[in-house]
Amino acid sequence: MGGGHVHSLNLLLGEAQALSGYGVKIFENSNVLNVEYGPRITVRTAMGSVRANKMLWACNGFLNGMDPFIYKKTINTYAFQLATEPLSDELIRQISPIRGAYSDIRPVIDYYRVTNENRLLFGSATRLVEYIPSDLKAWNRNLMLKVFPYLKDVKIDLAWGGPLCCSANLFPQIGTLPQHDNVFYVQGYSGFGVTPSHIVCKVLAEGMSEGSDRYDLMSSIRTWIFLAKTSCAV
Repeated sequence: MGGGHVHSLNLLLGEAQALSGYGVKIFENSNVLNVEYGPRITVRTAMGSVRANKMLWACNGFLNGMDPFIYKKTINTYAFQLATEPLSDELIRQISPIRGAYSDIRPVIDYYRVTNENRLLFGSATRLVEYIPSDLKAWNRNLMLKVFPYLKDVKIDLAWGGPLCCSANLFPQIGTLPQHDNVFYVQGYSGFGVTPSHIVCKVLAEGMSEGSDRYDLMSSIRTWIFLAKTSCAV
């Protein structure tokens, strides 16, 4: 049995470079001000507009209510990570003699690995609520110590985090808007986005081009809405 892990940011940058080679234009830092639906869709930003026959909402945790129909289908939780100071060889052997990458199998997972600098990278998330701890180091440290209590004297050098988009059944959502079959959406990877997104978006591409049985099946999966969406920071 084998396994591995991927540097997700480098994967993203590589895919963006590959798409640019096919003539795809990527406009970063272009906040959308409004969208006009219709046979010809108009997306307006502060710097200009884009018009297209089809549109895909792929904002996940950064939709910010731009489309109420799909916004209500998910809720943001927040994933947080830390990096310890460099660890001794003995501590590394206790954590992972093979220096592997790990996660558990709970709906809200912990995940960790030892870096080339001998630091422990440890990540987890808040528990399906829009909660942002005021002290990320302390929050992450407490979660880490539940798994590795023998690291209680280890210094935490860095801590960071960001939003992730969760569906009620923790399953990705794809489909079209009820009144606009040329407006597609994909969202709700629930913290497992790096691998499933490549599979789901291949199915989505089939649906946006000529259609497919796989797209029809996946887009028919029932979804639930969140009646109330709140945020909290303490």
